[in-house]
Order: sequence, then C-alpha cells, then structure tokens
Amino acid sequence: MAGKLWVFDLDNTIRFCGSDYEKPAQDAAKYIHSLLKNDLGKKAPSTEEIITVAREIDRKRVNEINPKTGTPFLYCMDRFPGSQVETFHQLCQKYNINPGEAADSEIAGRLLKIGLRAFSEELFRSNIAPRAKEVLKFLRDQDDTLVIYTKGDNHVQNLKLKVLKKIGVIPQDTNACVQENKHADTFRHLALLYPSRKRFVVGDTYKADIQPALSLNLGYKSILIPAENWEEPGQLEKTLAEVDRQNCRIFKDLGQIVDQYREL
Repeated sequence: MAGKLWVFDLDNTIRFCGSDYEKPAQDAAKYIHSLLKNDLGKKAPSTEEIITVAREIDRKRVNEINPKTGTPFLYCMDRFPGSQVETFHQLCQKYNINPGEAADSEIAGRLLKIGLRAFSEELFRSNIAPRAKEVLKFLRDQDDTLVIYTKGDNHVQNLKLKVLKKIGVIPQDTNACVQENKHADTFRHLALLYPSRKRFVVGDTYKADIQPALSLNLGYKSILIPAENWEEPGQLEKTLAEVDRQNCRIFKDLGQIVDQYREL
C-alpha cells in the first residue's frame, strides 16, 4: 500500500516562532524610548507604548508596498526589522523631532542590528514543538512522504530549515518549499506528484495553511493545531467556527498524529 503524503507548515507548527521577535522588539523600543526621552523628558512615550505602535506598524506593513520592490512587504526582512526604524521615524514626526541625517542613519543602523537578532541560528535551535522530531521520524518510518511548505522570507526560512535538519528535528532529505504566501497551485502540483498517496496538510492557521489545499477538492485532508495569529489577534474562536470539520481535524499538538495514525 502506498504511504501518505504529509505537507507540514513550519512556523508555529514544527517550531514556535512567536517569541523570536519579542526580545528584539523590546530592546528596540527601549532604545527608541531613550532617544525620545532626550528631547521630550517625562513626556516621552513609554517603552510599552512604543511596542504597541511598532506592532501595529509591523502588522500593517505586511500588505503595504515595499518601495524597494514595488510589491507588498509580506514576510520579508524589509518588513521586520524595518518596521522598528519606521516606528522611530513616525514617532519623531509625531513629536516634531529632527535627529538630523547623520544621527538618523546611525540610529536606523542600530535598530536594524537589534532587530536582526530575531534571525539567529542559535535562536532557531530553540522552541521546537513538543514531539515534532518524534512525529516526523515516525512518519518516515511508515514510508510516508514529508514536505515542509512555509511562507516567509526565503533566506530566513531556509536558515530555519537548515538548522532544524542539522539538529535532527527534520529528516535531512525532506523536501521543502518556501514562498511569500501559500498557493493552491503548489498543493495541486504535489497532488499530481503523488497521485496514489492519501494526502494530509498540517498547520496552525486555517486560512493560510489549510484552506488553499482544501479549496482544490483533490482529496486533501487536514489537521489544524490552532494558534493565535499575530496578524489577526483575538480571532481564534471565530476561525475555529469556520473550520470544515469533514476535512479538517483539530488536534492539540503534533503528537496526536502518532497517537491516532491508524485512524487517519
């Protein structure tokens, strides 16, 4: 009997990435606060207020046009940590502060350097989802085919994949695809490559990870391991209500794939 095809998301499915940005964003906000305090004293916005501004700028930037490329920022590195520089610029404009061209360039460089800490190899070794390594090894042992399909910055996502293969979480010969956004055509291509295999897609976000595959009506089944979406915070309950329960199971963690494998 032919094995199964498993198309796994990466971020917040195999490895939790939500906290990757927290420390760099906090450090950037503290730095911005110290700069504004020089001009505004006690009237300077707090670190927490600056973090709130930066999050909103970062969220909106996903669909804004990147002047370097003429296309939306999406999940490229120009978005973050570039959003931290934009936060400083917008706050300077709000409070009528002009740091001067030379100082602005130096400040921008330091903010970018702080933000780039979110993309270190050492960081990518941490926050692995419980039982991820066990699950992927188990599926390979069943003669199943594994594909990692992830959206984001090509350099960053490939570095994550390299690290996760290096430390043995993802099997070395696992195929991977990195795109700025996930597309139904990619799932169609995979279905044509593996026509005799029962097909599953696994992810943490229903709209981005699951729906493109189910929309094809090509026999994909899916497993959602839900997590809060930073782009649409507070919408998890609404998302779960929209799930196609006939074609999508909701699991609490990856380990349930092993525990319920014979039932899938």
